[in-house]
This record gives sequence, C-alpha cells and structure tokens, in this order.
Amino acid sequence: MKADYKKVSIIIPIFNAEMYLFNCLESVKFQNYSNFEVILIDDGSVDSSKKIIAKFLNDNKFRYYYQKNAGVSAARNYGLSLSKGEYIVFLDADDLIGPTFLEDCIRNISDVDIVFTGYNKFDSNHSENIVCHNLGKQDIDTALTAVIKDISIFSFPWGRMYKKSIIDLNNLTFNSEIHFGEDLIFNVEYLNNAESSFFINSYQYFYRENGNSISGALNSKTKLDKVITNLDALEKTISLLEKRELKIFLANRYLTEGSSFYRKSKNFKYTPNERLKLKKKIRDMKARSFKEWGAQLTLKQKLKYYVNLNYKNILKIRKIE
Repeated sequence: MKADYKKVSIIIPIFNAEMYLFNCLESVKFQNYSNFEVILIDDGSVDSSKKIIAKFLNDNKFRYYYQKNAGVSAARNYGLSLSKGEYIVFLDADDLIGPTFLEDCIRNISDVDIVFTGYNKFDSNHSENIVCHNLGKQDIDTALTAVIKDISIFSFPWGRMYKKSIIDLNNLTFNSEIHFGEDLIFNVEYLNNAESSFFINSYQYFYRENGNSISGALNSKTKLDKVITNLDALEKTISLLEKRELKIFLANRYLTEGSSFYRKSKNFKYTPNERLKLKKKIRDMKARSFKEWGAQLTLKQKLKYYVNLNYKNILKIRKIE
C-alpha cells in the first residue's frame, strides 16, 4: 500500500449513545491502517456510555474527555483542539466504519486536500450503498457543488478525510450557535481554503438511520427550533459562496424549507410575534434573492412557498366558499 503513514485523528462526539457505542468503537479498533488516535468527547452523557468507553481505554489509541453538555459542534471543536494527527476523520457514535475506511482515504489524500467516500445507509430493515458520482481527482468547484447539491456527498462531516493543517491555518470550527446546518458552513469554509479533492466509491462508512436524529420527525417545538436554525446556516453559507448558481440553489432551498417550517410552527407554542418574525425573515430572503441574483423559484416551488405562507388566507377563502 502506497502511504506515508501519517497519523489520523478520529473524533467521536458522544451523547447518550449506549445502544450503539460499543459496535462503533469496535469498528474503529480493527482498522487495517493502524496509525490513528481516537478522541472520544463525552458531551455530558447520563447513560452508560462512559462504562462502555472504559472497555477500550486500555488501548492507548483511545483517549477519553468529558465536557458538560454543549452540543455536537462544541464536542467536535473540543476534539479538534486535542487532535495530534495530520488528518482528521469525524465519526458519529451510532455509526460504523469498515476495516479499510482509513486505508481507502489515506491512499488517495497525499496530493489533494480532502477525500470524499460513498457510504452505506442502513437501519434494522435494510441497507443501501450511496455512491459518489464524481470519481477521482476533482477541482474545488466540483467539490463545492457536490457538498451543496449532491445527496451522495452533501454537507455532513463524516465519510471524508480532512487535512488538519488547513483547519488550523484558517481557524476553522463548527458554529455551536447553529444546531442544524453547521456542517454545511464548516465544509464550505474548508473547501474555500482548499485546492483539490478526491472522490472514491468506498462504502466503508456505515451511516445508521434512526428516529433520534435531528432530521427525524418534527414532533416538538424544541426540535423545530433546531431545524429553523438551518435557515441561519443557509444564509451564512450563501454569503460564503461566489458561484451564482449555488447561491440561487441555496436561496430556493431556504424559501421552500423556511415556508414549510413557518406553516408547521402553527402546531407548537410559538407566539404570534415569533411567527411574524419568521415570516418576515423568509420574505426578506425572497426579496434579496430576486434583487441580487435574479433568482426565480420553479412553478412547483412558487406554489409551495405561497401556500405555506398564506395558508390562513386560503382557509378563509375556502370557508367563504
């Protein structure tokens, strides 16, 4: 295997992960590539996660740190500050990596700044390989487009390998004030400071779908609050981009998702003033998008946007009829 045998830091944020944590750590322990450290950040777990972690601490590759609950972004940032590797991998505590994951990544990163892999999406009933469509070495425009538009890559931080030098040189961190969409900002900031990328169809990252994720069903005000912060992440990301096509794509996503969140917010304990502020925020983005980029929603998007923001008036008309 062609490799320079540089150290990889695997950062794993952990919060009440007892159901899946042992299998996650076992998958890390048996990597074919052996020059790695595992930085375990316990984000204030109150279950048996710490007891599970203790079973691995006799291996000096595994290092345990505790912080009061501050969220996944703060945990990842803490892990970055402690990392000693030249390459960075993020792993979620309910996911797994196959034995050649590190080997596959490090084989291809020597002359590029980031490696993207495919992944296996699974739950208790099925599994599915999600493939990369841009194989081989690619420029950064291709990588940015993939992170923003391609579901096989998208904005998550896992299933890829970063260079620590780029993160350190540009003081890159995850925004802990944004609870959904902070990954997108991090990836775009990273790519804005990179020069090249590599895509491989390795399915050695196993992403577990489960109902506890933030992107699960919106069944509470708290969960909806987190998802609404995605609008702030989209707005920040738009400001980081230079390519008009990508700005328009994210602005349209902002308007369709934002209007949908506005309609759903009626089911929870939002005050009229909170809902009015959200509606104004969405309309301001529509005006800005049209003014700055000439952006136009498709007919389907326009209909969804209009119905979501004006459902009360539509209901009144139906009653009159």
